Amino acid sequence: MAGCGLLFMFVMNSDIGLSVDWDLMSGFYLPAIVCTTFIWLQLSAEVQFKREVLIAVTCATAVHTLAFIYLNGSGNSAIARYEVLPDKKLWGKNAILGSIERLATYYDKQGDLQEVQKCYKRYIEIDSTNWRILSNVADLYQRLGDDKMMTVYLEKAIKSGAEEAYDYFVLAQAYRTQNRADEAYNLDIQGLALDSLSFEPNLDVGIYLARNRKKYADAAYYLARAAAIDRNSGVACYYTGLCYGLLGDTSARDVYWGRLFQLDSTSTYARDAKRILRAIKQLN
Repeated sequence: MAGCGLLFMFVMNSDIGLSVDWDLMSGFYLPAIVCTTFIWLQLSAEVQFKREVLIAVTCATAVHTLAFIYLNGSGNSAIARYEVLPDKKLWGKNAILGSIERLATYYDKQGDLQEVQKCYKRYIEIDSTNWRILSNVADLYQRLGDDKMMTVYLEKAIKSGAEEAYDYFVLAQAYRTQNRADEAYNLDIQGLALDSLSFEPNLDVGIYLARNRKKYADAAYYLARAAAIDRNSGVACYYTGLCYGLLGDTSARDVYWGRLFQLDSTSTYARDAKRILRAIKQLN
């Protein structure tokens, strides 16, 4: 049985480490122990021998069970275990990275952001190409109030192939505050390719196209989508109506500005729309 167990351990590919994949091992060892005990009891007719076998199996099971409870029932002992176990001689790369990430998640739940930062630093020293981890680090710096480092890690995450639209949108907003409008626009477009139903990026892209590139038809497309996502947005209604007006589509303009007046006829955008309509009426 011991030989079969060792063979099973070497053959099984535990990508995240046997200390985590112990439940996969139990699928082999539990039936083996039960079957072996049953066979021993069946082969012997002596009551004393059967009693000794049951006592031995019970004691062995108790030792392993109590050790498991001790290690995992206490936060401190579990942390100490995760600090000791990641050994490159025994664990593969993915197993070590997984343990570091789980430790970072634990510290994050405890609100210890400094320890989270240390864990991610260790992770990146091993693998600096995981966009999801780089995104987590960016989020960590955002919570720490370090916008500069947040921007640095969002850039790294995107270069590593980030698949979350949120990363593109947050970096676009950061660029916008730095007066990097063209770069912000490109990031918003990339983000919208992943999630087209986000209000702010649609609005920002539409306003950018209208103001910076005078592409009113393209701008109207994004602005109308923003107005559809949030039907209570006065700014979306205003700019959508304005673009349609500049395109000569007065019917569409009146629809969106009519909704704007219904939302709040005294808002800055509503007053500006009314001023434009009065000016057009005077010209005609």
